Amino acid sequence: DVALGQTVFRQEANGVLTIIADTSGPIASFSGDPHLNSSGLVTFTAKMDNDSFSVLCGNGGALVTIANTVTDALTSIDSKPFISDDAEGTVIVRAVRSADDARVILKGTGGTPTTLLASTGT
Repeated sequence: DVALGQTVFRQEANGVLTIIADTSGPIASFSGDPHLNSSGLVTFTAKMDNDSFSVLCGNGGALVTIANTVTDALTSIDSKPFISDDAEGTVIVRAVRSADDARVILKGTGGTPTTLLASTGT
Protein backbone atom coordinates (compact mmCIF):
# COMPACT_ATOMS: atom_id res chain seq x y z
CA ASP A 1 0.00 0.00 0.00
CA VAL A 2 1.53 3.28 -1.13
CA ALA A 3 -1.30 5.53 0.03
CA LEU A 4 -0.53 9.24 -0.17
CA GLY A 5 2.79 8.58 -1.91
CA GLN A 6 3.86 8.42 -5.54
CA THR A 7 4.29 5.23 -7.55
CA VAL A 8 5.65 4.27 -10.98
CA PHE A 9 3.71 1.33 -12.46
CA ARG A 10 4.05 -0.84 -15.56
CA GLN A 11 0.82 -2.27 -16.99
CA GLU A 12 1.11 -5.93 -17.99
CA ALA A 13 -0.65 -7.44 -21.03
CA ASN A 14 -3.33 -8.91 -18.73
CA GLY A 15 -4.05 -5.47 -17.22
CA VAL A 16 -2.27 -6.10 -13.92
CA LEU A 17 -0.18 -3.19 -12.65
CA THR A 18 3.37 -4.00 -11.54
CA ILE A 19 4.94 -1.55 -9.09
CA ILE A 20 8.33 -0.46 -10.39
CA ALA A 21 9.12 2.07 -7.63
CA ASP A 22 7.39 4.13 -4.98
CA THR A 23 8.14 6.81 -2.41
CA SER A 24 7.98 4.53 0.63
CA GLY A 25 11.79 4.10 0.64
CA PRO A 26 14.74 6.31 -0.40
CA ILE A 27 12.80 8.01 -3.23
CA ALA A 28 11.20 11.32 -2.24
CA SER A 29 9.42 12.06 -5.55
CA PHE A 30 9.44 11.40 -9.29
CA SER A 31 9.96 13.94 -12.07
CA GLY A 32 9.57 13.93 -15.82
CA ASP A 33 8.44 11.04 -17.95
CA PRO A 34 9.30 7.37 -17.37
CA HIS A 35 10.36 5.37 -20.43
CA LEU A 36 9.62 1.68 -21.06
CA ASN A 37 11.53 -0.67 -23.37
CA SER A 38 10.26 -3.83 -25.08
CA SER A 39 11.74 -6.05 -22.32
CA GLY A 40 9.64 -4.33 -19.66
CA LEU A 41 12.43 -2.29 -18.10
CA VAL A 42 11.36 1.17 -16.95
CA THR A 43 13.69 4.13 -16.47
CA PHE A 44 12.82 7.39 -14.73
CA THR A 45 14.25 10.33 -12.80
CA ALA A 46 13.66 10.69 -9.07
CA LYS A 47 14.52 13.07 -6.27
CA MET A 48 16.03 11.03 -3.46
CA ASP A 49 15.51 11.49 0.27
CA ASN A 50 19.06 12.94 0.52
CA ASP A 51 18.07 15.73 -1.97
CA SER A 52 20.16 14.27 -4.80
CA PHE A 53 18.59 13.29 -8.12
CA SER A 54 18.96 9.87 -9.74
CA VAL A 55 18.09 8.17 -12.99
CA LEU A 56 16.90 4.72 -11.97
CA CYS A 57 15.90 1.59 -13.88
CA GLY A 58 13.90 -1.45 -12.89
CA ASN A 59 11.30 -4.07 -13.74
CA GLY A 60 9.57 -4.60 -10.39
CA GLY A 61 12.54 -5.93 -8.42
CA ALA A 62 15.59 -4.06 -7.17
CA LEU A 63 16.28 -0.72 -8.84
CA VAL A 64 19.55 0.02 -10.62
CA THR A 65 21.07 3.50 -10.38
CA ILE A 66 22.16 4.74 -13.80
CA ALA A 67 23.38 8.18 -12.67
CA ASN A 68 23.18 10.29 -9.51
CA THR A 69 23.96 13.98 -9.04
CA VAL A 70 26.15 13.39 -5.95
CA THR A 71 27.86 10.10 -6.83
CA ASP A 72 28.61 11.12 -10.43
CA ALA A 73 29.43 14.82 -9.71
CA LEU A 74 26.55 16.27 -11.70
CA THR A 75 24.81 19.62 -11.21
CA SER A 76 21.58 18.37 -12.78
CA ILE A 77 20.04 15.41 -14.58
CA ASP A 78 17.42 15.59 -17.33
CA SER A 79 13.99 14.33 -16.33
CA LYS A 80 13.43 12.33 -19.54
CA PRO A 81 15.90 9.45 -19.73
CA PHE A 82 15.69 7.04 -22.67
CA ILE A 83 16.13 3.26 -22.43
CA SER A 84 17.11 1.24 -25.49
CA ASP A 85 15.78 -2.15 -26.54
CA ASP A 86 19.26 -3.72 -26.47
CA ALA A 87 19.89 -6.78 -24.29
CA GLU A 88 21.57 -4.70 -21.56
CA GLY A 89 18.80 -2.10 -21.23
CA THR A 90 21.21 0.76 -21.90
CA VAL A 91 19.94 4.10 -20.60
CA ILE A 92 20.85 7.46 -22.16
CA VAL A 93 20.41 10.69 -20.19
CA ARG A 94 21.47 14.32 -20.49
CA ALA A 95 23.11 16.01 -17.51
CA VAL A 96 25.38 18.88 -16.48
CA ARG A 97 28.79 18.01 -15.03
CA SER A 98 29.70 19.90 -11.83
CA ALA A 99 33.45 20.28 -12.50
CA ASP A 100 33.17 22.40 -15.65
CA ASP A 101 29.43 22.96 -16.26
CA ALA A 102 29.73 20.86 -19.43
CA ARG A 103 26.51 19.54 -20.86
CA VAL A 104 26.98 15.80 -21.13
CA ILE A 105 25.20 12.82 -22.58
CA LEU A 106 25.68 9.76 -20.39
CA LYS A 107 25.17 6.07 -21.14
CA GLY A 108 24.81 3.41 -18.50
CA THR A 109 23.39 0.12 -17.30
CA GLY A 110 24.43 0.55 -13.65
CA GLY A 111 27.72 1.50 -12.02
CA THR A 112 29.61 4.54 -13.29
CA PRO A 113 28.00 5.94 -16.46
CA THR A 114 30.05 6.53 -19.62
CA THR A 115 30.24 10.04 -21.07
CA LEU A 116 29.28 9.86 -24.76
CA LEU A 117 29.48 13.59 -25.43
CA ALA A 118 30.54 16.67 -23.46
CA SER A 119 30.20 20.29 -24.51
CA THR A 120 31.10 23.37 -22.54
CA GLY A 121 29.52 25.57 -25.21
CA THR A 122 32.79 27.25 -26.16
